[in-house]
Amino acid sequence: MGIFDNYSVKRQIINSGPVIASQLLLVDEVIRAGRNMRKPN
Repeated sequence: MGIFDNYSVKRQIINSGPVIASQLLLVDEVIRAGRNMRKPN
């Protein structure tokens, strides 16, 4: 079971990598938008 277990874990990490990266980019955009709103014009 160990070989298939490692394979499924690696496959899940590879599949979830792009989702995690896009979520981090969205959080970065939200933080930047919040900072830009606080700046005086």
